[in-house]
Amino acid sequence: MVNEILMDSCFPFKDAAGKPSYRKGQRECILKILAAQEQGYTLFGIDAPVGFGKSPVIVAVLQYNAQSGQSGFYTTPQKILQNQLLRDFPDVPQIKGRANYICLDAPAVSYEEGACQLGGDYQCPYDPKFDEDGVPQNQNFSGTTCTYIEARNKCKQAKACGMNTAYLTLAKFFGNRAICVFDEAHGIPEQMVDSLGIKLYHKDIDAAFPRSTTFAAHVDWMRQVVQPQLTQKIADAGKKLLALKKYPERLKAAIAEKKRLEGTLENLNRLVEDYIKVHEDWVITSDNNRFGSFVYYRPITSARFLEGLIWSRGAMVIVASGTIDMEYYIKEAGLEKRKFDPELCVFTAESEFPAEKSPIFYRGLGKLTYKEKDITMPKIMAAINKVIRERQDVRGMIHTFSYERAEYIRDHIAPDLKHLLVFQDQKDRVGSLNAWFESKGPSVFVSTNMTEGVDLKGDLCRYQIYMKIAYANISDKRVAARTGRNDWLWYSMQAIEDIEQASGRATRSKEDWSEMFIFDSSFGDLLKRYNKCFKQWFKARVKQCPL
Repeated sequence: MVNEILMDSCFPFKDAAGKPSYRKGQRECILKILAAQEQGYTLFGIDAPVGFGKSPVIVAVLQYNAQSGQSGFYTTPQKILQNQLLRDFPDVPQIKGRANYICLDAPAVSYEEGACQLGGDYQCPYDPKFDEDGVPQNQNFSGTTCTYIEARNKCKQAKACGMNTAYLTLAKFFGNRAICVFDEAHGIPEQMVDSLGIKLYHKDIDAAFPRSTTFAAHVDWMRQVVQPQLTQKIADAGKKLLALKKYPERLKAAIAEKKRLEGTLENLNRLVEDYIKVHEDWVITSDNNRFGSFVYYRPITSARFLEGLIWSRGAMVIVASGTIDMEYYIKEAGLEKRKFDPELCVFTAESEFPAEKSPIFYRGLGKLTYKEKDITMPKIMAAINKVIRERQDVRGMIHTFSYERAEYIRDHIAPDLKHLLVFQDQKDRVGSLNAWFESKGPSVFVSTNMTEGVDLKGDLCRYQIYMKIAYANISDKRVAARTGRNDWLWYSMQAIEDIEQASGRATRSKEDWSEMFIFDSSFGDLLKRYNKCFKQWFKARVKQCPL
């Protein structure tokens, strides 16, 4: 039976008298999770919009488990959210990727690029190599511990720790835990498709790629040619590292290259193993980037991989999001084998924010499909100019979903409004956003993809323009493969989740307010056809645009 006194003491936010200061539904959610856990259920879903306060609920559950000696992970897919958790809950230590920590032995590079990656007999003076009793085994230990190793050890020792969801797939050092929470979990299946994808660069393979377009032929070629070649290249790269120790810049590039090859081989081994087991084709495409030309292999779905990659890390898994549909998600994410009851294992909260304070104004001006965009874009641009002109005293954001549309705005904004526009930097998207946050006065941030993990509270943003419904590109071979299976629910859910996520960026409390504008006629079709898939709190905000 849940110890409610202990549960209340674990809630991180207290009032002046030291009593837990719950928002509506938070206590009930914690109680329901802990009761389900005690009954042996291994999957729980939190379906709660912005304003509910999922994070303190999750922290309370982790701390409650910690009191009985059970450990847990708190993962989130975005660094922005991880930084927010670190700020709000300092008692839950966070671990980030190696590139986020400076190498104390060579401060010009990160831990990921440090000399400790050389292998061989090198002993870093900042790595104590503690034994089980906490005694340093490194005779060269300086007494100061590497910042990455210190953060990693702190997280391993803590009963509750946080990390990026992608990091969890690599963090075998931490073992498995009693409970594993995945915040903003709605995007995990698609994110894992990208993580599993393999780019085989022509420069890496000393042989011709298969002429056959069949996936089976490519797998045979991988087993006979690519796996042996990459294994040898990695071994050769490792031998070269020691010779480059005196040349930091060359060493940095060589380490990065070795890690890239290792990652490619790891994913390639997984691909071959998967095909032998299930005989499902992957999508094959060709492309090029600044590193050269490559052949890109992607799985059509990721569900069958996720148990081994992430779900297995927790005896109980909690998935949380404001835009999650558990029935759909369980199938899409490969969670069918988990012990789950839809009545006992889901907490659903409605929005406490007044709908009239954050209206979503819709007016269909045409579609932005390939065939219709040339006709529709001028109409939408005229509407954008009108929205901005009438709101020159406040800040706004435009979600374009492509650099092409961002450039169209740059070229067609009214001359008297051009000074208000700030464009997302393609090379430093987070840095350009932070610079905009720190700027003063009215302006409009033109984004290509900022619909998740961004807090636009208060005067930071008073209106958003959602330029195009974010359907997956139907010309993409993977998208075509899924729609070829008549998987239109998946296709539509991607767009629904994105627009619901975007709608929660700018109104962050009951006192806050903002407006959102949609002019793409595809929204009207989506809302009509898949009305049941939209959250009620979202539909309550949709109104006819007065423009």
